[in-house]
Order: sequence, then structure tokens, then C-alpha cells
Amino acid sequence: MFSNSDFGVIIIEDINLPDKNTTVLAGMNYKSISPVTKKTPDVDDWRTLIHFLESAEYSPSAYTLLEKYFYDIGYKSIADEVFIKNKRRERSERLSAMNWAGSFFLDVLVRHGRRPSLALFWSLLFVIVGIFTFRNPQDMELQNEKLPKRTYSSFWYSLDLFVPLVDLYSANVWFPKKECNYLVIYTRVHRILGWILVPIGLIALTGIIK
Repeated sequence: MFSNSDFGVIIIEDINLPDKNTTVLAGMNYKSISPVTKKTPDVDDWRTLIHFLESAEYSPSAYTLLEKYFYDIGYKSIADEVFIKNKRRERSERLSAMNWAGSFFLDVLVRHGRRPSLALFWSLLFVIVGIFTFRNPQDMELQNEKLPKRTYSSFWYSLDLFVPLVDLYSANVWFPKKECNYLVIYTRVHRILGWILVPIGLIALTGIIK
């Protein structure tokens, strides 16, 4: 329908598309595209263009072209939305099981690098879970009895255990008692989650994840 076509200006308004995947956009190019004829479309108007892509046969180049167009006209948030939609469509229609899983977790954790603040949300959530899980001082003991007595804090313990390569002098001082098997296991889970979330969040902030 639109494949391998070059347009100057495209206006998509109240278009009735055929069944999904019957519209082909691969190879389509344009200089300008608009969802309506009015001078200043609102955000919902612009999202009509995303619905247009979602209703067509999947074409990575069509998503990339629309993403670039939104960036060029100053709509970064909608451009990011197009990018995320592209990744989700790719995952549902193109990726194998292993790559699907990687794409899914990047989506959940940082929206493929476009929402790095999500990693902070997940990190805070798991630190809070740790505070609750390790809340009882009676379940904890000093790793070395020769160490000076300290007041135990579940906040500092959870944070120290979660954040990699940082020593807050709590996780290396305290440890769950051996009889608290579930706590012993969760200390490993908590630390692993930190080693996953914190680096991914930092990498997302640098823009490396794409």
C-alpha cells in the first residue's frame, strides 16, 4: 500500500485501515507527516500516527522513521514512545525465546533505556522489601564475635546488601542466623537483584542501552 514510496507530506486523518498486517509500510519515506490538517495537533492527535503503525505490517524502518521525525520536530516523549512500541512489536513478532526474555526485562526495568528512572523505582522497592524482610534484630548475628557491638539497622543492612561495590559497614558485619534459612537465601537474592538493577540503571543513564 505505502511500501517503497516517497512522499513530501502525508496527512493521516480518519483513515480506515484494513485488517492488521495487510498494510505494508516497509521502505516508505516522507519529509513531513501529520495526523490532522489543523495547525497545532495535540498529543492524542500525534498518537494517531502510532496507531497507524500498530495497524500495519511490522516494519522496523517505519517505526525508526517516525521516531526520528518526532525528535526532529521536538516531541521527544512521543519519539521515545514510538521507540518502545517498536521494541515491543519486535519482541512479539520477531525475537526468539532467549532474545525475547532479554527484551522483556529491559522493557520492564528501564523501557529499553528510555526510562532509566524506572531502575531507581525498582531499586527503592527492593530496598524497602529488604528493610521489611530483615527487620527483626533477633534473626541477625555478628559475622565475627570479635567485632565491636553495633546497633543493628535493617535500613542500612538492606541498602548495603543491595548496592554493589559500596561498603556501608553493615552487610559485612551482620548476617542472618543459620536457623533462619529463608533469610540466608534471600540475602543472596537481594544482592543479585542489586547487581542486576544498579548497573542496568547506570548504563541506561549513559544512553548505551538502545
